Amino acid sequence: MKEKRYPPPTAIGKAGEYKKDIAARIIPFQGAEGEIVLDDAISPLVPEGDYSMSYKYHETGKAFNTPKVFVYFSIVEPGPYLGICLYRAFRVRGFIGKHGKNGRFKLGKRSELFLALCRLDERDSRLRPDRVSLQALRNTVIKASVRTVKTDYKQRRLPESLRYSVVDELLSVEAGTVL
Repeated sequence: MKEKRYPPPTAIGKAGEYKKDIAARIIPFQGAEGEIVLDDAISPLVPEGDYSMSYKYHETGKAFNTPKVFVYFSIVEPGPYLGICLYRAFRVRGFIGKHGKNGRFKLGKRSELFLALCRLDERDSRLRPDRVSLQALRNTVIKASVRTVKTDYKQRRLPESLRYSVVDELLSVEAGTVL
């Protein structure tokens, strides 16, 4: 099967193929000066508090030129927020191989992700950063605190409509075992 290639943004493809693909990703917003187009979907916003969550997957990538792993959790607590997916970004030392969905990474012994996994482990074991896998979280229900992001990366206040929720801290294991 031949890979579908799109023309560069300045060119117009056959019957507007490129425009249709872009149109599926944008959200129209009525501003004071006319119509403004946002390129990303709005991130979920849930009230701050503690929620029961399950691990979905993780992605490795760079944010602000720093290697990070983004761990995605889904709310499993019955209620209006059931199934909403939130993430937590952790710094890592580097990547092993290509980065992307379920990518491999290196942890330091004092990294926040490693310390969070050690806190979740109820057994008194000596964990090693090179032997930890996030796949062990697949069959667990974790109590996690959720916070609302109210400022951007320069600590400027975000408008109400652009605020979103992230996982702040992994508190405890409610069901299953971590490692």
